[in-house]
Amino acid sequence: MSKMFQRISLVLALLLALTGTVAFTSPATVARAQDAETLSYGDTVTGEITEDTSEVVYTFEGAEDDLVIVQVIPIENEDGDTLDVKAVMSDPDDEQLIDTTEDYAKQLTYTYGTAFMEVLGGDGTYTITISADEEGSTGEFEIQLVQPEELELDAPVTIEGSVQGYYRYLGFYTVKAEEDVTLLLTVAEGSGLSLIIEEYDGDYLSRRAYGDGVAAKAMGFYMSPSDAGYYIVSVSSPSYLFEETDFSATLQASAGN
Repeated sequence: MSKMFQRISLVLALLLALTGTVAFTSPATVARAQDAETLSYGDTVTGEITEDTSEVVYTFEGAEDDLVIVQVIPIENEDGDTLDVKAVMSDPDDEQLIDTTEDYAKQLTYTYGTAFMEVLGGDGTYTITISADEEGSTGEFEIQLVQPEELELDAPVTIEGSVQGYYRYLGFYTVKAEEDVTLLLTVAEGSGLSLIIEEYDGDYLSRRAYGDGVAAKAMGFYMSPSDAGYYIVSVSSPSYLFEETDFSATLQASAGN
């Protein structure tokens, strides 16, 4: 037995005699606890994966049955390259809920980065870990934590934003659909917005209607009742914008046709 090992053993024995326990904390656990940034619903923040930072960790407080949407958008660097994004979400017990490189049932697809939804199973602190899907991929990203706004009948909401680069979601909403419902998107500024209507059955997120308004100033859908009792409604920007472009539109839900 080496002298170094003997010294370590003596120290551990002394700690055990004085406290009755010896606790070990891995460096990874310490870094995760110290580096996690807290998000709240409605927040949009910027992070970066570098050669020295392989993952960025965020936490948020959620409640049982909260419908949560997370969108992660890579930001182009000077060469036009972007981070190949991977996102993992875990519950308060550190059980993995979603890995965007493996789990596709709850992903929203009308964004260049990644976006997914989850209905939370309980109260507590949830964790979102962002990393690179491809080894060596680095770059900045934007992460958005959303609790979709509920559309009230005959109460239009305004959607505004400024976008340059790849497409992204500009707004997320829910609408009750126990009866027939009509959804109408009217564009006041900009063009090429998409309107997406989806349904979540508890396991899978399924598209029910989609409109790509390349030159349209208005588009709408007359929807039959949803088995889930509600639809998830989102609005997305055009596929790519070379210059910063402003958008303004209204979204309205009405009963029947």
